[in-house]
Amino acid sequence: MEASHEGILSDLHLSDGKERDDFQYQSEFDELVRKLSEEFRHIEMVFLGDIFDLIRTQKYYESERQALTEENLKEIKRKVMAEILVKHAAFFEPLETSSEKPGHTLRLIRKEKEVG
Repeated sequence: MEASHEGILSDLHLSDGKERDDFQYQSEFDELVRKLSEEFRHIEMVFLGDIFDLIRTQKYYESERQALTEENLKEIKRKVMAEILVKHAAFFEPLETSSEKPGHTLRLIRKEKEVG
């Protein structure tokens, strides 16, 4: 077993599970996390921007009919994120399992447009 490894992932675009959601790599992601967990004692996985797509979603497009105030936009993003957590629960499961192991670290670096 190797000592440590750092993996950087970006532009996954997990979305609300509707027609504009283009994340199609769940099995590959599961395999990556499994292999890293088996091969390395210390893992740092860095998620570098555009992990979640809060804009290309059904709720966002439906909201275009109303005035998008800063507060409305924050509420839409909260609702979309809640949908992402449900629709992509399988994405978070291996991360939870991996992050519970000593020496495994997850980092999320968000782009400014992702902050809500």
